[in-house]
Amino acid sequence: MLLDEVQTVKGWEVFVKSVYDEFNGKIKIIISGSVKSLLSKEYGRLLSGRHLTIRNFPLSFKEFLKFKGIKETNRLTEEEEAKIKRSSEEYIKFGSLPKFVLSGEKQYLEETLNDIIERDIKSRVNLRKKEVVDDLAVLLMERVSSYISFTKLKNILNDKGYKISTDLVIRYASTFSDVFLFYFLPVFSEKYSSVIKSNKKVYVADNGFISVFPLRISENFGKLIENAVFVEFLKQGLDVSKNLFYFKDNQQNEVDFVVKRGAEVEQLVQVTYASGKDEVERREINSLIKASNLLKCSNLLIITWNYEDRVEVENKKINFLPLWKWLSMKDQQSLYLTSSSS
Repeated sequence: MLLDEVQTVKGWEVFVKSVYDEFNGKIKIIISGSVKSLLSKEYGRLLSGRHLTIRNFPLSFKEFLKFKGIKETNRLTEEEEAKIKRSSEEYIKFGSLPKFVLSGEKQYLEETLNDIIERDIKSRVNLRKKEVVDDLAVLLMERVSSYISFTKLKNILNDKGYKISTDLVIRYASTFSDVFLFYFLPVFSEKYSSVIKSNKKVYVADNGFISVFPLRISENFGKLIENAVFVEFLKQGLDVSKNLFYFKDNQQNEVDFVVKRGAEVEQLVQVTYASGKDEVERREINSLIKASNLLKCSNLLIITWNYEDRVEVENKKINFLPLWKWLSMKDQQSLYLTSSSS
C-alpha cells in the first residue's frame, strides 16, 4: 500500500497503525509526505518499532548521467570522457534535484527552497520575527563548506535588531538539520567535550540551492566541490557524527573528511580544485600525513578537479582522483578497500 502526501489527511498515523495491526504486519505500507509531518512526535509514538525510515536524496552522479542520456560503460572514449567531465561541472554548479535536471528551470530550485523554509522550518519555530529564519538561511548558505560559530552568527543577526541568544540560533540550526536542508559536521575527537565545543562545518543538501543566491560562494568552485563530496558521502549511507567528521589539530592542520566505520578510521579525504600536482597545496598534503599518523589510517585520498596519480610522501601512499571519476565509480567501497590494501 502506497500512501503519498499523507500530511493532507488528519489522523493518518492512526489509520496506518490500524491497517498494520489488522494484517499482523504482513502488508507492506509505504508512506511519503512532507518532512514536518513525518517527523512528528505523535507519528513516532504510534508507529514505534513498526517503521523503517529511508532518506531520499537528490540524484547520484550516475543517476544524473542517466537523466542526461549518458550510458554507463567500462571503457570510455575521449569524447565520452569529455562529455562526463562537462556534465560533472553542471552537476557541481546546479545540483541534481530530478525535476531541475529534466527541466533546467531555475525557478523550480527557488520554489523548492522557499517551500522547505516556509512549510517545514518556519512552521516549526516559535518566534514573532520569523524573518530571522530567512536571514539565518542566507548566512549559512554563504558559509557552505566552511567553519561556523553560532555565537558569531548570533552577533550578526543581533546587529540587524533581532536580539536573540546563541542557544536560539543553535535551536534554529537544528531545525534546518531536522528537515535535511543544512548539515553540521563536527570535528573528529575522542573527547565528547571537544566535539561539543569545537566549531562545525556547514553543508547544504544540494548544490542547486546555492545557485539560487547571488552569493560569493557560487564563485568558489572549490567550496562547491567539497559540498558535493559531502552529499555523496551521505548518499553512500554515512551519518554525520557517527561515520563522518572533519579533522583539525592544535597546529591548524586540517583534513576535510574523516570517514569512520565502527571503531576504526577508514579513510582520510581532502578535496581541492586542482587540475595538476603543482596546484595541490603542500599544506593539504602535510595535514593529510599528520592526520594519518595521529589517527593510524593509511587510506589517503585527495579528490581533485582533473588530476589523477598515486604518490608516496613520507612513506605514505596518497591517491589523487578526479571528482568525476570518484563520483562515477560503481562502488565507492571498492575504492576504500583497494586504496587501503595497495
